[in-house]
Amino acid sequence: MTDQPTEKNIFHGKQFHEIRMALIKDPMSLKHLEKQTELLCVIAVSINGLALQYVKDKTSYVCERALKQNGMAIRFITNPSWSMWGYAVRSNGLCIQFANKPSDSLCMEAIVN
Repeated sequence: MTDQPTEKNIFHGKQFHEIRMALIKDPMSLKHLEKQTELLCVIAVSINGLALQYVKDKTSYVCERALKQNGMAIRFITNPSWSMWGYAVRSNGLCIQFANKPSDSLCMEAIVN
């Protein structure tokens, strides 16, 4: 078993709390954070999906959380999956403008939303 970096061993408890509070206050401050963890990224994009543009490691989970908050974050994902497109158009139908060749069903979902 390898030691995976966690918030506890990357940051001291107080430092993590301060970073978390800063991200809650201003999610876009993620751009200034050198050591990004998935949890810190999720905190930021859950409040403002457009903070995804500053995420260094765009895991599918972080992307999905961002898209649920703001579908327009789709433009910051290289080669989004169909499920990601689904989250995006359900959140904001206008994000369909970023799709190269949207399917009929995706277009219908965008119109409904």
